[in-house]
Amino acid sequence: MQDRLTRTATRTVDDSGAPYRIPYSSPYASTDVTEGAKRDANDGGLGYGSPWPADDSLSAGGGGGGYGGVGQDATLAKGGDGGSGIVILRYVPPAPLSAYEQWLQVHFTTDQLTNSAISGDSADPDQDGLNNQQEYWAGTNPTNGLSCLILYAPDNNVSTAETFVVRWQSASNRWYTVQTTTNLSGVFSNLAIGIIATPTVNVYTDTVAGAEMKFYRVQVSPVE
Repeated sequence: MQDRLTRTATRTVDDSGAPYRIPYSSPYASTDVTEGAKRDANDGGLGYGSPWPADDSLSAGGGGGGYGGVGQDATLAKGGDGGSGIVILRYVPPAPLSAYEQWLQVHFTTDQLTNSAISGDSADPDQDGLNNQQEYWAGTNPTNGLSCLILYAPDNNVSTAETFVVRWQSASNRWYTVQTTTNLSGVFSNLAIGIIATPTVNVYTDTVAGAEMKFYRVQVSPVE
C-alpha cells in the first residue's frame, strides 16, 4: 500500500508543467513516507503526516496550510503558516451499567449515590434489616421499610393439623425456593423450587402430618 500511495502522489498543477507533489502517507507509514511529507511541506505543499509515523515524530504543515496527525506520544503536529493543526479525537464509550447499578440509579438520587452510607452495598437506609444488595435480589424498595422479603406469621384459619401454609411478601420478576428442616442446627432441604412470584404475597402449602416440629425459610433470586 505504501508504494502505491507514493507513486500516485505526484501531480502536475501549474501552467509551466512543474511537478507539485502532494504526499499522502499510509496510517502505517514508513520513515521514508513521513520524511517525504516533511520535504514537500517545506516547499509549500500540503503535508499529511501519518497518525502513527514510524519514528514517532509528526510532520509539520507547509506554507499553504499543514495538517498534522496524532502521534504515539499523543502530541500534536504544528500547522504551517496560515494553516492549523487538526486534533483527532477518539471517543471511547463508557462501559454499560450492570443490572445492579441501573437498579441503584432508579432508587437513589445523584447525591445519595455518592454517599456509601445510603447507597453502599451494605447500607440499609430504610432500616428493615436488608442491605441494598439483599433488597436488589429480593426485588424490594431499599428506601421503604415496609418493602422487604418477610415471612408472615402462621394463619391458623388456613393451616390444619395436616397442612401448614407458608406465606411471604413477594416481588415481580423473582423466583422463590421454600426450604424446611426439623432442627435449626440441621440442614435445610428444598420443598419447592422455581416458584414464580405472585405479588404482593406468595403462598405455599406443606404437608405436615406426623411432624412434631418444622421450620421454614424462603430463598429468592431474580428471573434472568
